[in-house]
Amino acid sequence: MTVLIQICNLNIEFMRNLNYDSSKQESNDHIMTIQQAAEYLGYKVGYLYQLTHKHEIPVFRLPNRRKLFFSKNSLDKWILTKDNYCMTTSELALAALNYSNN
Repeated sequence: MTVLIQICNLNIEFMRNLNYDSSKQESNDHIMTIQQAAEYLGYKVGYLYQLTHKHEIPVFRLPNRRKLFFSKNSLDKWILTKDNYCMTTSELALAALNYSNN
């Protein structure tokens, strides 16, 4: 059980380091078109349009323009959000243990 807790703590520390590193790279942010964002994420353009229509992905639009723009940093943060994160086996086991103890 203590090994599982240690593994989970390592995973949490790793995720914190990812967030810290991405915040240091704010100056390296660049703006992408929908085609570039789709290529960056590995999605088809049509699917990216669906995500923007459902307001599920961060997107920018100039006033009175139809063209969509994406911030690389915003997309990186979106990728790392809790909703997109898939728990490891050890994290699932710890969550199940915590749930059963409550």
